Amino acid sequence: MPKAVLFAEYPEVAENLSRRKAAVMENSRETVAWVGIAHVDSDNSTVFLPHGVSESSAGQDRFAEKLMRAIVRFAREYSRPGEGRSSEGPNHAALLAELATDYRENGLFSQRKRIQTSADGKPDWARTVKRSIVYPMDDGTPIFLDLKTTKLSAETSNLIAMIQSEVLAEIDKNHGWWIASYFGNRKPPKRGAARGLARSKWIKFLRLTLRMLFEQRAVRLVHLLIDYLESKAGRGAGQTICGISDFSTMWEEMLRKALPNVDEGWNSKLPRAYYYQSNGSRHEGGRMEIDIVLRRTGHFCILDAKYYKATSSNVSPGMPDVSKQIMYQMAFESIQGEGTPPPKNAFIFPARETGAGPFQRVEITDQDPTKARRFKPVDCLYVSTAEIIEAYAERRKIDGSGWLDGLLSAGAPAIS
Repeated sequence: MPKAVLFAEYPEVAENLSRRKAAVMENSRETVAWVGIAHVDSDNSTVFLPHGVSESSAGQDRFAEKLMRAIVRFAREYSRPGEGRSSEGPNHAALLAELATDYRENGLFSQRKRIQTSADGKPDWARTVKRSIVYPMDDGTPIFLDLKTTKLSAETSNLIAMIQSEVLAEIDKNHGWWIASYFGNRKPPKRGAARGLARSKWIKFLRLTLRMLFEQRAVRLVHLLIDYLESKAGRGAGQTICGISDFSTMWEEMLRKALPNVDEGWNSKLPRAYYYQSNGSRHEGGRMEIDIVLRRTGHFCILDAKYYKATSSNVSPGMPDVSKQIMYQMAFESIQGEGTPPPKNAFIFPARETGAGPFQRVEITDQDPTKARRFKPVDCLYVSTAEIIEAYAERRKIDGSGWLDGLLSAGAPAIS
C-alpha cells in the first residue's frame, strides 16, 4: 500500500507503524514494508498481507490466519540476530504462540503445596502422637484411631497463575482469530484473576519470584510472561506490532521448506573468487550463494526466490539479479559431471495462482532481437503465495505434480 494512501485512509495504523517501526515507513520506497499485524483495537486487527492474496474478504481472513502461523514457525526456526522474544517482529508472534501452547499443555501454573489431612496421604507420626488419642491393645501396641497425614496439593490461586491468567485472556481477546489453534481444546481464561495486584508491579513480582523457582517449566513460563509484559509496557490501546518487515527473507525460507525435491549443500561446492599475489598465495574474496536447487533424476533447476510482483519490468528483478543468476548457472555447470543435463534457471515470484504471471523468461541478448542469443534465459515462475504459506505453516510439501514436474523434466516447458 502506498504510504500516502495509508496516512489518508488509516491514520491510526500509519501513526502506530511510524512510532513503533520507523524503518517500515522511512524506507526509500513509496510503499509500506510490512507484513503482519500492525494495529489492534477492541474489535478489529489491521493486517498487511503479502503479494498474491485473494481479493475476497473471506479469502483474506483465511490467508491472514495461515500467515500468522507461518510467521510463528519462521521466528522459531530461522535465526535472526538481534531479535529477542519481546521485540515487535516475528519473534513477538512466536512469544504469543508459546504462551498459548504452554497453557494448552500444562494449564495454569500450580504450586505443589503440602497440606495437613486426616487419614488421607502420608502418615505424620509426630503430629499424630501429639494430637490423637491412643488406644492400647492387649499386648500394649498403641492404636491411633485419628491418623494425622499430609499430602501434596496443586494450588493455582497463586500470583503467578493470576498473572498468567490475565495475560492469556488478553492474548485471546486481541489475537484469538489466529492463535486459537495454539490453545487447542483448552478454553482460555477469563479476565479479572489478578485484580488485586497493580499491573505496574507484575514484572517486579515475577523477577523476584524467579529466585525461588527451580522447576524448568516454571522458570520458562515466568520468563515468557516477563517478555510479554515488557513488550506491552508503555503502549496505548491499539499499539500492537506483530509481523515482519523483510518478508523477502521469509519468502525464500518458506519456498526452501515447502518445495519438494530441494537439494542442499551446493553452495559449499561452488567456485569462489580469489585474489592472487605475485608470490602465488591466494586470498578468498567472496562466495556464491544460490537460494534453492531442485533435483530429480539428474535434472536440476537453480531457483532465485524473488519477492517482487513481477507484473511489469519496473517491479521485477534488475540487471544485477539477472546477471547473478546466469553466473550461478555457469558456476553450477562447471562442477557438474560429464553427460549431465544443463541446469534450468529461474526466478520464482509470489502470485495469486501458480502460473498466473505476464512474463515467461528474461534474456540478455543483443538489442536486435533477431540476432542469436548469447546467454541462456532465466525462466520466470509464478507460484501461489497462499499455497506456499499454508504448506509452510502446516509443515508439509506442496503438490509438485504440475509445473514442478515440468520444470524438472528434460525438454519440458517451465510451466505447462
